[in-house]
Amino acid sequence: IKIIEDEDSLKSIYFHELGHIVHNHYVSKKNNVIVTKKSNSLNNLLSIGLAVISGDPSIGIATSLAINQKLLSELSSTSIKFEIQADDFMIHNIKEKNLNTKGLINFIDDLPKNQNTYFATHPRNEDRINILKSFSRNEPVRNSPEFNWIKAKYGNNSEIKDLNKFF
Repeated sequence: IKIIEDEDSLKSIYFHELGHIVHNHYVSKKNNVIVTKKSNSLNNLLSIGLAVISGDPSIGIATSLAINQKLLSELSSTSIKFEIQADDFMIHNIKEKNLNTKGLINFIDDLPKNQNTYFATHPRNEDRINILKSFSRNEPVRNSPEFNWIKAKYGNNSEIKDLNKFF
């Protein structure tokens, strides 16, 4: 909240998260995790069995690593698809509600550059920014009193200084 510049940016971020809910991503991810846990158990049994049969523990370890890597790759691929779908939902609402994406572009540009595990499951920041540029405008943004209240309460950096003092 502290680094979100304007109300349109916050609305856009909420639309992205709403896209996850509308498309049932959280339930799908939960189901994927359950399936992965079951697959992981079978993987461990297979790996131990191969190590015992062959008499070579390194075969069991190699088998386990290879299968785990495949499972992780599948989960990551699904996550990126979900993020793209949520972004598409957000873009649809940005167009429909004529939201300015200038502040959202700045917000995304300040995010880490897909270097950690969390951001590796998302589209590249540059790709997201390029899509959003067509909705960006250079006009000044007027934030509502409600948005300023949220900024003061959760970020202590509202445009209305009295609200910051209050919280």
